[in-house]
Amino acid sequence: MAPAVLRHRCLLAAFLAAHFSLPSVRAQESPPASSKAISGTLQPLVDSHRLAGAVTLVADKDRILSQNALGYADIAAGKPMTTDALFWIASQSKPITATALMMLVDEGKLALDDPVAKHLPEFHHQ
Repeated sequence: MAPAVLRHRCLLAAFLAAHFSLPSVRAQESPPASSKAISGTLQPLVDSHRLAGAVTLVADKDRILSQNALGYADIAAGKPMTTDALFWIASQSKPITATALMMLVDEGKLALDDPVAKHLPEFHHQ
């Protein structure tokens, strides 16, 4: 497997691990505690070269609580990761879109059997 592909998969895995396996990170915690918990979880992966780098963001519905970058965007060039780094996520946009759609269903903003044209008028004649 190409190093770039492996790096991107590791970044996604680290995001998922940080998102789903940090029981100590709760919404009621202060931003620095959340940020430290996430960075504390990911930094050992960077130190052991299992993860090139990562960008983390903790937000509520109104504002960004913390945003951090750790590790490297390019290890060979020694280029550090930045919070505005772009990531290739391949086909991961499909489950992200599906999750967003199901959140809208849970909030009652749309129904699964709604015609697409109800929400996207451009599809009216299809």
